[in-house]
Amino acid sequence: MLQSYIPLFPLKIVVFPSEKVNLHIFERKYKQMVHDCLRGDRLFGILSAVDNEKMYGTSVYLRAINKVYPDGRMDIQVMGQRAFIVEEFDEVKTSREYSAGLVRYLDNDMEVDEDKVLELKEKVREFFQSLEMVGRVEFNQQPKAFGIGHYLGLSLEQKYELLKIEEEKGRQHYLIEHLKATIPIAKQFNEAKRRIRMNGHYKYFDLGDPIDPDFPMGEN
Repeated sequence: MLQSYIPLFPLKIVVFPSEKVNLHIFERKYKQMVHDCLRGDRLFGILSAVDNEKMYGTSVYLRAINKVYPDGRMDIQVMGQRAFIVEEFDEVKTSREYSAGLVRYLDNDMEVDEDKVLELKEKVREFFQSLEMVGRVEFNQQPKAFGIGHYLGLSLEQKYELLKIEEEKGRQHYLIEHLKATIPIAKQFNEAKRRIRMNGHYKYFDLGDPIDPDFPMGEN
């Protein structure tokens, strides 16, 4: 069981391991946190604030400070490292203005089901085909669930659920089920677009008589 005490930055986002994210730092306490990270191991945790639950998140490595503004604001880039669950949460202390905590890193069993790998590839291709984006996706030999998860239209809550799954097999299954539900909707949407284009000679829509603003509507 690997644990670590790290600064914590609550945000309404989910960062996957190996994902690069750009952040704009403007609050004084988080500017202090960045400076402290630069003097240390450059690690802090993005705590995913989803549905008022602030327990899971991802440790990130501070890769670069891209810009520093005259007032001290910063544009930084971080890369996700490992998913964690918070064991102990510490509020602000006199030596720092930001929160920190003891986190336990989640196990990350990377064993895969080869049949599921093939099924996931096929579903991803079908998904992009349904969006008429066939040439936009390429795979290496074995795509990772975290690597493709943020391209598949997951909601914030769904990303959060994916982050909490500790086995690659489970993450594969989660994405396959998501795509099974999403692909038919995408196909219906594109079919509707095609029908609208076929009727493109209609430039105006008769939505009925306009409402007279001087006519008393009354109340029920």
